[in-house]
Amino acid sequence: MKKYYIAILIILITSSLFSCRRKEEIIVVDLPPVQVLEQRTNFAVIMSPHLRLRTEPSVQSRAIITLWRGYILEIVSRSPRRDTVDGKEDFWYQISFSGLRGWVFGAHIMLVPSLERAREEALKLKQ
Repeated sequence: MKKYYIAILIILITSSLFSCRRKEEIIVVDLPPVQVLEQRTNFAVIMSPHLRLRTEPSVQSRAIITLWRGYILEIVSRSPRRDTVDGKEDFWYQISFSGLRGWVFGAHIMLVPSLERAREEALKLKQ
């Protein structure tokens, strides 16, 4: 019985020794201030009678949905290079619309700097 107490005592002592950790040092790194990039959201209004929202910036890519004249789109990004579609040269724009995200060809939209301006332009198209 005495051997069991000694074994338990040894286990307790070794586990307590290994469970003690040194306090971790927190290293503070001072970084130089950097210029914050301006986050700006652009909007667009569809000018053509209808426009296909596509999965990729290409007329060969699958159409997700058809969008109509006067719809307001939020611009997410722009393709790095211009493309030519039906004789018109422009960029492809990745947009967000009602929870959908896809690409539209820029020759069929009007870019505007704000949501208020987009609403004004959309209202003009409906008159």
